[in-house]
Amino acid sequence: MSNQSQPDRGFSTDAAATPTAAGDDLLWVAVQYRLGELSTSESAAFETRLLEDQSAREALSQAVELTMACRLAEAEIELESLQPTATALHPLVPAPANEAVWMRPVGWASLAAAACLAVLIGWQNWVTQPLLAQQEAKTLAVATAWAEVAALDQTSDAFANDA
Repeated sequence: MSNQSQPDRGFSTDAAATPTAAGDDLLWVAVQYRLGELSTSESAAFETRLLEDQSAREALSQAVELTMACRLAEAEIELESLQPTATALHPLVPAPANEAVWMRPVGWASLAAAACLAVLIGWQNWVTQPLLAQQEAKTLAVATAWAEVAALDQTSDAFANDA
């Protein structure tokens, strides 16, 4: 693409001359070279500079990275525009008006509390059952001992009255 009305980009038409563009201007020229927007003489001058100047080679490398990044971004945007959105796949459905959203966690918490209470009562009965049996055996032994003492006491009273 040759355009004679384009301003001078810092390159002379002499192939042996060194370009005068620096910094961002060099990067801009490298981008234009990469995109094919330089005239034939400007392209030849830039190619000559590429042979001699490391900064020109680095600028061309950055230009390639930039143009590839732009193309990749364009491809991603096109891909996103082709994919259906999550809302289209799963439309948002409002909750029924009579069901309070905050009640769901409260319901689960109540169920968990009831389960814990049932486990606690079952554990308490399981642990205390043997203790109650031991207590009952001790009470029976004490009652039997008192009954024997009372029987002995009556027998001793009967001997005392006979004598």
